[in-house]
Amino acid sequence: MSRKRIGLQKIREILRLHFENGYSDRQIGQMCRISHPTVKKICSQVLKAGYTWPLPEDLDDAELERICYPPVKT
Repeated sequence: MSRKRIGLQKIREILRLHFENGYSDRQIGQMCRISHPTVKKICSQVLKAGYTWPLPEDLDDAELERICYPPVKT
């Protein structure tokens, strides 16, 4: 069963709250109304790709989505 993807605007808000404000995954999850494991996954994927906040201006929405939701290998 596939899960609904989080919108890019919310992903950017999660990253801002995490890196700029230092909120915990649980706090961000409550503020954004998503699960804290999802917050952790998004932040981990972005860090793994070598990015922090603020995101570079040349990082477009398609690339951010690919980072947060990498293609599934079959």
